Amino acid sequence: MAEVAFLSMKENKKSQRISLLVDGHKLSLEVTPEEESLYRQAAQTYNQRVNQYRARYTGDEKYPVLMAAVDMALQLEVYRQRLDHQPVEEQLEKLNNELNSFLTGVDKEFLV
Repeated sequence: MAEVAFLSMKENKKSQRISLLVDGHKLSLEVTPEEESLYRQAAQTYNQRVNQYRARYTGDEKYPVLMAAVDMALQLEVYRQRLDHQPVEEQLEKLNNELNSFLTGVDKEFLV
């Protein structure tokens, strides 16, 4: 098994070293305690995806690895597109206008 070390670029955060087994390769990473479970879940999801592609496609060993990467990247892009901030921004603007109207009315009451 090959070992690859990733260096954390997070400054001023407490980090810890973890090891992940990703497609038969031991990866050593520095992550924050809050990120550890996310990294472990991501590795598990990736391994499952690679194994699914290996079960379907035999021959070129790179193909399942690349397909799993593309599959997961596609899921990320679909998720990004589903995050439509426009309705939230419109709702916040409406609430802000209502609040300003209310506060303007309160100011007038106290000025009388």
